[in-house]
Amino acid sequence: SYELTRKDRLYKNIEKMQHAKGAKHFDFIPQTFVMPMDFRELCSSHYRNKGPWIVKPVASSRGRGIYIVNSPDQVPLEETLVVAKYIDNPLLVAGHKCDLRLYVL
Repeated sequence: SYELTRKDRLYKNIEKMQHAKGAKHFDFIPQTFVMPMDFRELCSSHYRNKGPWIVKPVASSRGRGIYIVNSPDQVPLEETLVVAKYIDNPLLVAGHKCDLRLYVL
């Protein structure tokens, strides 16, 4: 469960599957980076596609510690964080963002 429930490990596993099986089969998540290791890639991506990024602690839940930045310089590099392209028009249920997690073994 560690590999699926921590945001950093989940993304790295999806990234492995994108390389192994093709990105078109795993295009359901926005562009994502794990800080501080992927900071350079985040900067390159940001300067190609400006816009907001969502920053999330890797092992937190219920929205705690999540915030939005407009530039990579606003992302702290002292701790492991996941930074993803912010989705401007997300699916809302009764006015609230939601996610559906289905784990299959």
